Amino acid sequence: MSKKVYSECNNCKATNEFSGINEKLRRVSIDIKKETKTPIWHWSGLGIIAILIAIGYYYSAQHDKDVVNYIKEPLAGDVIRFKNKNTNYYSTLKVSSVTKDSIFVIQNNYETDKKSGISGIDKSKNYTTEPFGLGRNEIQEMFG
Repeated sequence: MSKKVYSECNNCKATNEFSGINEKLRRVSIDIKKETKTPIWHWSGLGIIAILIAIGYYYSAQHDKDVVNYIKEPLAGDVIRFKNKNTNYYSTLKVSSVTKDSIFVIQNNYETDKKSGISGIDKSKNYTTEPFGLGRNEIQEMFG
């Protein structure tokens, strides 16, 4: 970004660009341009955006690590969100119990066509089927 110089005549109100002003005004305008600095707040918006991007990247990476740990060590009561590869619908499994090599889950009775709709079907009354077991490796393959 460059600074532009204009001069205006007080009598006739004519405006001249840098190329149209006399030598004395040119020297004065060059000195003023050298001394004038762009305020730091002028660039603060870019700094805030950069900080927000860095925070978003950090939390995204942290979330990915948390999901890996969550799948490796589920606890009773955890809700596993998944996409059914056959129907392309989303649903949930609620972990009812965990053993050394198996995870027992109750499948949600409902599915939704949007990932954002999972919170609408994740209600206690929608888990009415009998628990079934999955090997820990099966759960990890679903998310691997």
